[in-house]
Amino acid sequence: MGSIPGRGPSFFFCFFMLLSSLVCLPLMGVFFISFLGESSKTSIRQIGLIISGITFVVSLFLWVLFDASSADFQFVVESSWLSSININLVIGLDGISLFFVILTTLFTPICLLASWEFSLGGGKNKSSLKLYWISFLVLESFVIFVFVVLDLLLFYIGFEAVLLPIFFLIGIFGSRSRKVRASFFFFLYTLLGSVFLLLSLSLL
Repeated sequence: MGSIPGRGPSFFFCFFMLLSSLVCLPLMGVFFISFLGESSKTSIRQIGLIISGITFVVSLFLWVLFDASSADFQFVVESSWLSSININLVIGLDGISLFFVILTTLFTPICLLASWEFSLGGGKNKSSLKLYWISFLVLESFVIFVFVVLDLLLFYIGFEAVLLPIFFLIGIFGSRSRKVRASFFFFLYTLLGSVFLLLSLSLL
């Protein structure tokens, strides 16, 4: 991480917490929403929007604190998971992934606001309001994880995990009659296509 004069260990600890919280905040929203009933429509929408807004603010802090003069990965957090097979949780940001993260955290609340009237629970999707908001927050967390993880195997797992919430969003909340068929084709084609990615990773 780029050096910042006059900053002590506690300051760098805050750096680490910022990046970790960026991945965990949407899942925290999922945790809170999961305890609410389908009748708590207003609370579900408010919690989802507040959590996604806070996540966006945290990403802006990372942007402000990012050292553009350094070519190294910054805000790096490393934790040993399965050292016997060389799998370690390593997350960090470079100049490219930083802006992808900011775009993700920006467009998530925009998408939630754009679907605000739809997610009031009207029509045939009335019973799935909670699933709709949970899927969006899970999707945000997984996408952020893909952009910040530095371990290749965990990157592949995160890349595949993104398919699950998208599958539900298309298959359940799609606007066309063939939405279920479209969600299955999307899932299968993307999953099968990524097998070549897994094979290439196994050769590294």
